[in-house]
Amino acid sequence: MAATPDGKGYWLAAADGGIFTFGDATYAGSEGGAQLSAPAVGLAATPDGKGYWLVFGSNQRPLAGKVVGIDPGHNGLNYTAPQIINQPVFNGQETNL
Repeated sequence: MAATPDGKGYWLAAADGGIFTFGDATYAGSEGGAQLSAPAVGLAATPDGKGYWLVFGSNQRPLAGKVVGIDPGHNGLNYTAPQIINQPVFNGQETNL
């Protein structure tokens, strides 16, 4: 899904490459009904906001069934707020410090 530049509409992509438009989003074609080599997994608006690019996935699924953790980095001043950072955190399965 991608929003139009003015935020008054959006495009929605289906796995088969079909595109649905809402609000002021302009329809610029789709791959719906075409034989795709991989499923459509997303969509991005073009820089000028007048169209979109479909994003295709892969038939290989190396992360299927895996849990992926994202580490956003480390703030060098975390030590200045131990009352905030020294709290238990739920990791999706259990609570850890």
